[in-house]
Amino acid sequence: MAKDNATRQAQYRQRQLQDVDGQGVRLNMVISPQAAAGLARLAISHGLTKKAMLEKLVSEAEYGVTA
Repeated sequence: MAKDNATRQAQYRQRQLQDVDGQGVRLNMVISPQAAAGLARLAISHGLTKKAMLEKLVSEAEYGVTA
């Protein structure tokens, strides 16, 4: 029996939550085109994915505040 679109999408989203250590949190938001372009440029210049670049930026900002 074929899966409907909602079932396939739910399964896809569940698979995306599986990170390297088996944990992940879904983050769904709308940002400005300028911020999206900036993130993409930063990621390319660092040789990272946008996800990895965002995680790096958040970690570095948090460290700067808590150090």
